[in-house]
Amino acid sequence: MTTNNKEDKKIKVAITHGDINGVGYEVILKTFGDSRMYDICTPVLYGSTKVASYHKKLLTSMPQEMTFSSVRDASEAQDRRFNVINLTQDEIKIDLGKSTDIAGKLSRESLNRACDDLKAGKVDVLVTAPINKRNIQAPDFDFPATPNISRISSVPPRLCSWSATVSASASSPTTLPSRTSPQRLHTTCFLIN
Repeated sequence: MTTNNKEDKKIKVAITHGDINGVGYEVILKTFGDSRMYDICTPVLYGSTKVASYHKKLLTSMPQEMTFSSVRDASEAQDRRFNVINLTQDEIKIDLGKSTDIAGKLSRESLNRACDDLKAGKVDVLVTAPINKRNIQAPDFDFPATPNISRISSVPPRLCSWSATVSASASSPTTLPSRTSPQRLHTTCFLIN
């Protein structure tokens, strides 16, 4: 539903997939497994339909009728659909709980593409899934220990929410108080363009 009335327009949410071997897909899929989410926003995942399908099969509580709509560009995203911009068509080996180079590469690409689209006004908000701060590093991408998304993307942040999490296992993250030491902080950024 595309309208000219700004009040009726749903927020287009760019979602980075984070580390494909981590909890990102689980959190994203469970969130959008609730159909009420589509009443308030149009999701655009910067990731892979193949990786999303793999993770969906692992989630026994997931509605298996949930489908993924592959789009080439965020401007093609459709309301009431789980839109995915495929970062790769390659088969990806998923090693849950392990740090791999391909997971880092895809995390970087997801973050870069989503930031570019936010900057270009193709999406309204950016939500980042958890990344692995070690495997995301690259010569052309120095991800800081305590990231300020505007430093790595040149997108001026309007709102950035910091949260602290420690994962005992992929399915049971524990939230820690914000006074937790910086070494244990992971970020979730919500950027409004």
